Amino acid sequence: MRYLSLLAAAALLAAGAFLLPGGDLNAKPTDWLKRLSSNDANEIYATIREIERRRDIAGGLPLLETAAKTRYPHLAVACGEALAAMDPAAIEKDLLKDKKFKKRFKRLMGLKESYQQMNLARVLGAWGHPFVDDHLAHLASGRRNPEVQAEALFMSGALVATKKEKFRETAEAIGKAFKGRDGAIQAAACSAAGRRKLTQFKDQALSLVKRSRDDYAGLYAVWALKQMGYDGGVGSF
Repeated sequence: MRYLSLLAAAALLAAGAFLLPGGDLNAKPTDWLKRLSSNDANEIYATIREIERRRDIAGGLPLLETAAKTRYPHLAVACGEALAAMDPAAIEKDLLKDKKFKKRFKRLMGLKESYQQMNLARVLGAWGHPFVDDHLAHLASGRRNPEVQAEALFMSGALVATKKEKFRETAEAIGKAFKGRDGAIQAAACSAAGRRKLTQFKDQALSLVKRSRDDYAGLYAVWALKQMGYDGGVGSF
């Protein structure tokens, strides 16, 4: 009996890494949302990383809910990283096709506060799934206030194109942002174009170098050209 008890204890210790507080092996969305509702940012971060380690699809919607409402930008980014770690097949089957998810996500995208919209840009950009392209492009449009638009443009630079997905919607939003007059928006467009090596915007970046009155926008344009592989001159900028 003693040996059986020791073996049982060892098994519980081995399983402990996968237990929620209270010994629950299978977390539900409400379980994760409750833990993510803590007033302690460190506890929230630890929970986000636990969801990421488990790759638990049940944490998908709670992560998005948390990201949208937090006052800590780094937590919104961490939520996106946790989503990015999840199994792509589970994302497609068990999250994106879920009616509750669709309904709630639509509400999240309708949030009005600037900090909420900026957080949505952060979580979507860090997630990087093809699903985010259209939604992130809307946040990066000129219809948003400049603060939100710039954040969405910066985060769209994190998207990594593949043979199947080119993230065309956000690329179009980046191109439109080059035509604006706000230096912060132009700098964000250059950052995104440079990180994604969108060579179709080489001429726009070069034009910005020559005509911009904003030093940061000009510097970002020079940097973007370098990332695109441009080896020509940039005048006396």
